[in-house]
Amino acid sequence: MRKRGHERARFSAPLLILSASRFADTSLRVSTLHRSGARTMLTKQMQTPSLGQKVRSLREEKGITLRELSRRADVSPSFVCDLEAGRRFPSPNNLRKLADALGVVVSDLADLDHRQTLAALKRLLEGDPAWGELFVEILRAASEDQVKPERMLEELKTRK
Repeated sequence: MRKRGHERARFSAPLLILSASRFADTSLRVSTLHRSGARTMLTKQMQTPSLGQKVRSLREEKGITLRELSRRADVSPSFVCDLEAGRRFPSPNNLRKLADALGVVVSDLADLDHRQTLAALKRLLEGDPAWGELFVEILRAASEDQVKPERMLEELKTRK
């Protein structure tokens, strides 16, 4: 007997969903959708700091207050606060001003902005569902310490 309006969507293959937390961009949540619904497969803390975390640690290292950094970089204190919390990202111009105010090169900060990488990954997964299945297997193996990213990268580079 079917319940009206409560039919479940059926998926023949797992669908990979990546979502970055709006408020803490340091975690990567990966879920798979099966007939039983969404289930969190892996939550892993990234080993490198986020852009906001790096800005905060540099600011604190140099003994600069949030307001002082915002004054030096000519941005609002609320922007710096949101940046450090992972709620906002700077334009290239503001990133340059923040790097100057913190006494670092722009690339030190720009390398921590992964928005383009996540967008490219999303397009790849939407283009071919087989990539989703592959990533589910990689995540399973990684969670069981059966595979390391350095080894996988090295293997891919040697196949070129």
